[in-house]
Amino acid sequence: PNPAGNFARIQFESENSGAALVEVFDLFGSRVHMQRNSVGTGAQSIQFATDQWPAGTYVVRVTNGRQNGAAKLIKL
Repeated sequence: PNPAGNFARIQFESENSGAALVEVFDLFGSRVHMQRNSVGTGAQSIQFATDQWPAGTYVVRVTNGRQNGAAKLIKL
């Protein structure tokens, strides 16, 4: 959900299977979270904890091979 409370979940379509890298950056460009997940092809959903982050706006970036995307996340 966006805005996020103690957890955030991202959903995306994967064109290939393999390792997906999820990175979250604050608005100063500092990485506050990173995790790798094994994904298949098709619809994907990845959840991660945000309870230790201060309230604010973040950018979530997902990279899966040559496929990548980014989205804004608001933490309450």
